[in-house]
Amino acid sequence: MNWDAIGAVGEILGAIAVFGSLAYLALQIRDGNTASRATATREILDRWDTAADQLWESPEVASLMRKTLRGENPKVSQDDAMFFAIRLAHTVHIHYSVLEMSRSGLVPEALLDRVNNAIVWLLSAPGGRAWWDTIGYMMPNHEYINGLLESHELRERFVDWDDSLFRRAIREAQGDA
Repeated sequence: MNWDAIGAVGEILGAIAVFGSLAYLALQIRDGNTASRATATREILDRWDTAADQLWESPEVASLMRKTLRGENPKVSQDDAMFFAIRLAHTVHIHYSVLEMSRSGLVPEALLDRVNNAIVWLLSAPGGRAWWDTIGYMMPNHEYINGLLESHELRERFVDWDDSLFRRAIREAQGDA
């Protein structure tokens, strides 16, 4: 065997080692991406749960949210109206995070769909819509949300807030259907 043959064998072995390393690296990247997606999804769900918990943390806050969503603004104080506005802004910012993470492939499309439904529900209510029409243009995802509000199939469900799905569900649970 001459040196050229030994060199050729060495190059072949080197190429095999490079391909093996690349395959291993691809597996590691895939595992890292999977872990990143899981972490991002968990973070978003935690933020969403925290926001929901704060909205309904007490009967007083729940009552305030109901009144302001129904558009009963004259019946709430300026401080309560500010609280409502901040809570909605926080929720819209969570939506923006989910939207951007979905566009990057970090969270599943199904999670974005669920958050879209919640945003449409909140902003289709009279008080939510009034807030959005006043403040929405300042949100980074305003064009996306405007598109949702114009075309979303849930929008029609929440037009009549005096007989909303939630009120019907409560009446049914109490046996007053």
